[in-house]
Amino acid sequence: MFRYLRPACLSACLCLLLSSATGAFAARVMTFTAVHATTGIDDTSEWISSSSSFWETGNRFNFEYTLRDEVVIENGLQTTSHFRDVSYDVEGHWRDAARVNLDVTAIGEHTAQFWVIGTLLPAEVPRLIDGAPGFQASLYLSGDYVPGPVPEYPDLLQPPAPPVFADMSSGTPVALPGWTNYDPSGSFYGSAFHAFTGPRGQFRFEYSYLLYGNEDLLTSYIDFTLYGPGYDQQILNQGYTELLGIEVIAVPEPGIWMMLLAGAGVIALSRQSRTVVFRN
Repeated sequence: MFRYLRPACLSACLCLLLSSATGAFAARVMTFTAVHATTGIDDTSEWISSSSSFWETGNRFNFEYTLRDEVVIENGLQTTSHFRDVSYDVEGHWRDAARVNLDVTAIGEHTAQFWVIGTLLPAEVPRLIDGAPGFQASLYLSGDYVPGPVPEYPDLLQPPAPPVFADMSSGTPVALPGWTNYDPSGSFYGSAFHAFTGPRGQFRFEYSYLLYGNEDLLTSYIDFTLYGPGYDQQILNQGYTELLGIEVIAVPEPGIWMMLLAGAGVIALSRQSRTVVFRN
């Protein structure tokens, strides 16, 4: 089934059938089985899921805006957050996806490899956009890094070599273009994307991807997602929320309010009990 899987790599492997329909508006066209294996990684926790999501492909229109405030009173401060909720219509399509999230502790050189089998339901093929089984793979990792010296200038430090991303589907690694960001604070993140079209007339698709990190990349999180072909082109109402600003003002604590009310009550009672004496 998974031709390139090696039993020695399966200490952290998890296999799960991902076929439950979670799309809010569209029945799925694909089911997925996902497997992963790691080396040079300890204390791994895995989360494997399957979902359907709406991909916007056109321009947004019919915008509507709603203003609202959220007020929180804590530690003598009243914080008012001003929001604008935005809704709009947009043309797009649905895509099914398999996703693997790993919280890891890298120990030296490390790898993570992913295998996915996607099964296209024959009866749903007419729903595909142009009938084409298009796919997109996404690989992402993040963590901290250990800088090393520059050979020509020993007093200077430079980031380590970036992670390597490869398509292993053919059995021979094919390097994927990726990018890595090194933050001066000592953290990094990197990712790669691979968009391609599967053969028409086929209902079973097998794909495999690998990422490699050297010993100076202290990876703590890995994410792999394979998106299936687009289907059910439609116009859908979508939305998002913007934070417009935050206002903070000091307010008395509840205890202070009670003291102020008690003091006001004492003053009122003293005024009522005051005796007035008139002298001739």
